[in-house]
Amino acid sequence: MSPIPFSIIQYGIGQASGEIYKANYTLAGLTASNAFFGVATFEASMPGTQGLLGLCFPFLNDTGGILGQVPGSQSPVEALGFSSFGFYLPFAAENDTGELTVNGYDSSRTSGPMTYGFWQFSVAHGRFSAGDSAGNFGATTSAVANTGSTIIQLPTPMAQSIWQAVNATTNPSQAGFATIDCDAQSPEVVFTFSTTSYAIPASAYIIPNGRHLPLSCGSVDSSLFSSF
Repeated sequence: MSPIPFSIIQYGIGQASGEIYKANYTLAGLTASNAFFGVATFEASMPGTQGLLGLCFPFLNDTGGILGQVPGSQSPVEALGFSSFGFYLPFAAENDTGELTVNGYDSSRTSGPMTYGFWQFSVAHGRFSAGDSAGNFGATTSAVANTGSTIIQLPTPMAQSIWQAVNATTNPSQAGFATIDCDAQSPEVVFTFSTTSYAIPASAYIIPNGRHLPLSCGSVDSSLFSSF
């Protein structure tokens, strides 16, 4: 078939447009036969990327893309037969390429018991702690866990409390962002939902040369936690 142009789709701060093709393709050892897939010819706000992989389950899709333009097309998770997928994202300094696991999980990349739940969840009784600071989510009652998000967006009072606890400084030139010393010996930040706690060490939230990220350090300062 001749390629079918697809118009710009929007996701977060990014955009893409291109062409739709129909062929066999393989991902993570699974093959989709005679299936539709998009090839981006234009990408915005994604310097240095090599592609865009959309693995949204159909009932959550609100960007349209191929599903919105080609009748009878399937999303990659349908065409490939995914029942689940997970990512392991390493630190760049570890010289590791990361890992995508489908229809299960890699136990060598996890520790402790697994916690399951819908991607949107209540934080009405959630709380945080960092050093001597602690608090709750205030008027915010729900949140989403999104593998496509680069940062953790928090209510402004909470983000400011965390910045203060980890010795970060508000960035006056970029609202909602902060800077921090790359060598700061800052405490871990712990989020608790229901009875499960998730600890984020300084090695994970201090981002060298973070560019547009909200708590990073280096020649272009910014941290993982931004406010809204």
